Amino acid sequence: MYIGNISLQLSDTMRILTIVSVILLPLTLITGIYGMNGLDLTKLNEMPQGFIIVILTMVLIIILLLFFFKRKQWLFIKEEKEEQLK
Repeated sequence: MYIGNISLQLSDTMRILTIVSVILLPLTLITGIYGMNGLDLTKLNEMPQGFIIVILTMVLIIILLLFFFKRKQWLFIKEEKEEQLK
């Protein structure tokens, strides 16, 4: 039982780390592309709202991914299990 409990805790930890890495991956890609010197992003930089558009896009991606994980019930599993046990 002890090894099974440790395995369950490890599984929960890996699930949380996977969710964090999946959320950070597209944000890193966007910042990497936006920060490249070789691309012609002068049009985006000349627009006063260009930076805000990039930041809002990144926030939208975070919200969509969190909604997806919540819908698939990969988030807040412990609280739901505790409510079911009561």
